[in-house]
Amino acid sequence: MTEQDPVRSSIAAEDWLPVQQSLLRGLNHSLSNRLASLSALTMLIEGGDRLDSRMQDALSADVERLGGLLELFRALPGPAVSRREGARFGDALQRAGALVAHHPECRDLAIASVVEEPDAPPVTLATEDATRASVLLLLAVARAAASPAPLRITARAGGDGWLYVTAELEGASCAQITQSAEHGALERFAAAEGGRLTCPAGDVAEAAGRLTLALPGLGLTRGR
Repeated sequence: MTEQDPVRSSIAAEDWLPVQQSLLRGLNHSLSNRLASLSALTMLIEGGDRLDSRMQDALSADVERLGGLLELFRALPGPAVSRREGARFGDALQRAGALVAHHPECRDLAIASVVEEPDAPPVTLATEDATRASVLLLLAVARAAASPAPLRITARAGGDGWLYVTAELEGASCAQITQSAEHGALERFAAAEGGRLTCPAGDVAEAAGRLTLALPGLGLTRGR
């Protein structure tokens, strides 16, 4: 395969497109809000009004948020897939957390922490697929909670050369997680990559719902 040859995504288009459309709706909603706010401030300036310090702070904040939204539009994976390489999930999880916060059903989501442990191995994966898989993982767990709660995410090594990415949320139901479309998409992705997906059952009233994506590390897949 040459560098110009297309690389096929391990996540089927029919699994990703509905998620992508929801994220785009959420990003467009946030973008419209920012533009409306900037438009109102612009009208004040054009009308000869001087902006007080509070309005100046609001203007600066809106410009900063607008720049952040543009970055997220760029980070949202489209149909193109780059070459498979040693992808690290820490960056992908950070991007996914920022994107999922704009999902129409996850606006109240709070990311408590995203931790990539130093020994977490890279995986042989296109960067775009690492981001897609991270988004699916977070959505599957976040949408299963009865009420908003902080989401904790870790990427770690298991001592066996595998990468384990876990999303954990208080009040999330394992039954709801496993019934979600995102779980199904992630399960197919894991199978295509020689990995596995686990959601341990238990007393969800007293324990957090956890979903773990396990993938073989780069050292195990090199030379396949």
